[in-house]
Amino acid sequence: MSDFPKVRSVLGRAAGVALALGVVLLRPAATQTPTTFYACYVPSVGAMYMIKLAGLPSNCLSTSHVQIDWTEGGTVADGSITTQKLANGAVTTVKLDNAAVTAAKLAANSVGSTQVLDNSLTGADLVAGTIAEAQLANRAVTTAKLAVPLTMNAVTLLDASGVGTTPRNLGSVSITTAGSGRVIVMLAGDANFFSENTVLNVGLGTTAGGTDLHEVSVGRPDGSGTLRYIHAFASLGVSPITAAGTYSFFATAFEPTVFSATTVNVARLRLVAVFIPN
Repeated sequence: MSDFPKVRSVLGRAAGVALALGVVLLRPAATQTPTTFYACYVPSVGAMYMIKLAGLPSNCLSTSHVQIDWTEGGTVADGSITTQKLANGAVTTVKLDNAAVTAAKLAANSVGSTQVLDNSLTGADLVAGTIAEAQLANRAVTTAKLAVPLTMNAVTLLDASGVGTTPRNLGSVSITTAGSGRVIVMLAGDANFFSENTVLNVGLGTTAGGTDLHEVSVGRPDGSGTLRYIHAFASLGVSPITAAGTYSFFATAFEPTVFSATTVNVARLRLVAVFIPN
């Protein structure tokens, strides 16, 4: 406040200068070079005083005062409004045109998480490929943040007795996808054999009785023993998905003709499908 008396004195002289300028401006305009005026704004008292005219200071009276300038009959020059000339919070969203703030107008790393409202960024606000692994913190992407989430369905199939050389449909699982991607299908269970020289083929397919996705074999192709034995098996298949929809996948079992000394029972069957979006 030590500068306030000087400010009031300068304001008195500036008022006279402003009155004189008003008289000049009322005269018919003549061709002349536009005049640039300078003033200082005092934030603490909301006052402004002229400088750089006859009888006035050549610079602001204090470093806390903000110098401004304008040209008679001119327009605001590019870059004339600087950060120092703006009060905190002076520029709000209503004062900015849509898309007015571009990347070229932002300093590097000037927009951080504190400047972005929660859930305010959508896919339309992001340039393709701008978010890479380096921009994501560990565990930052959860299922809830994915536009097309992972989906899963699991079913327990009934036991099947007397599986022979004719393909047996053990059951199916269906899953609804929200877009393109892939479905991972898994089948696990036990095969109960009553003698050797018997093999069971188990697989996954997109049709009943088919094994176009995956197929495995369990058993003993040689020997003549009659003791029973059990083999656990698992089959894993992947099916590409090109569009949203509901898809079914089937579990199949059969004996190859050359290794079918006795029939086979299957039990504890579990069939799982997981959709992974692109």
